[in-house]
Amino acid sequence: MKATAVSKVLIGVDGTVTLGLTGEVGDIEITVPLSYLATVADSLMADRELAVQLDDETAALAVACLYRVRAIHTRL
Repeated sequence: MKATAVSKVLIGVDGTVTLGLTGEVGDIEITVPLSYLATVADSLMADRELAVQLDDETAALAVACLYRVRAIHTRL
């Protein structure tokens, strides 16, 4: 599957972030601890891959969303 859109970004009360991705053949949700956001973002920027491939724009948007979540979470 190749993801073409970010469908959601949720901060869980358990200290996790869920990133929802949508593609032509369906949806996928990836949940990671907040402490892994930098690693996930690095992976997306390096090869546009995170369980599924992402197109360039979706990868950039996903990285921006993850960093925004981290910025908001540090203020809470």
